[in-house]
Amino acid sequence: MNDYSYSLSTKKTWRETYIDLSDTMDKWGVISWKVTEPKGAKKEVSHQSDVERKVTLTYILRGRTINLTMGKQDRAVDNLRVLFLAVEAMRLNERRGISDVIESAYLQLAALTQEVNPYELLEIRPDASLEVAEAVYKAKVRNIHPDRGGSSDQMKALNRAIDEIRKKFK
Repeated sequence: MNDYSYSLSTKKTWRETYIDLSDTMDKWGVISWKVTEPKGAKKEVSHQSDVERKVTLTYILRGRTINLTMGKQDRAVDNLRVLFLAVEAMRLNERRGISDVIESAYLQLAALTQEVNPYELLEIRPDASLEVAEAVYKAKVRNIHPDRGGSSDQMKALNRAIDEIRKKFK
């Protein structure tokens, strides 16, 4: 069995990685960015809770707001390091002139995801009316919208589901 999980344990401190991230943002020309640190966590202590280790990086690049969140590593400092490495890789790929190729490849990978039955996603019966489907859709949007802490991937899947159901009723 192939294990594609990634684990990082940095020897860099939170401050060192933050400085590295700041240098990368300067090189990329990003002037508006922030790191949302875990509340009350000792950033370099092992075995932190999900809340203590989750780190979010928000920045504006060419007028677009980018939000990256990482919480898969055991420590907040490791999650910050992963975010730094990802942003530095994106900056370097752009500088190399290959960012469009990589974006295209990632978009094609995302397209390979298995399609989910729209009724299963909305958790409604296949014989439900359009009114029921739209009411459930609106309720779910309130909980998973990216502006309320949900993910854009979940939102896209939900939008695809309601669009597919609407097409069946036209």
